[in-house]
Amino acid sequence: MARLPTIVTPAQMEALRLAANGLTARQIATRLNISEGAAHLRLNGAAHALGAHSRTHAVALAIRTGLMDLTEVRLTDGAQKHATEPLHGRLGTAPGCSEGKPVGRATTPQTGARRPAA
Repeated sequence: MARLPTIVTPAQMEALRLAANGLTARQIATRLNISEGAAHLRLNGAAHALGAHSRTHAVALAIRTGLMDLTEVRLTDGAQKHATEPLHGRLGTAPGCSEGKPVGRATTPQTGARRPAA
């Protein structure tokens, strides 16, 4: 049976917009003058209504479907710095390594078996 579209309420969208701007559930609760549990419920309700598996996915789906505009998302100072810093060090690569080879050994997604180092 096909899944019927679910409505995202204005309250859920408001919480999702704040989450898209980097606010935690506690900060959203303070901003909206609701309990932290209510903030979690609104965020989870929005994610469920959009068929998302996480808040980040819910934000992406809201943007993709036109429920939220990218102009509504403003990166905080910390997020802006994180978004513009080099990737080495964040993805498990060795700092100073010219080729950016991964540190350690990865596992295969299907079996979890170790792959030989490159």
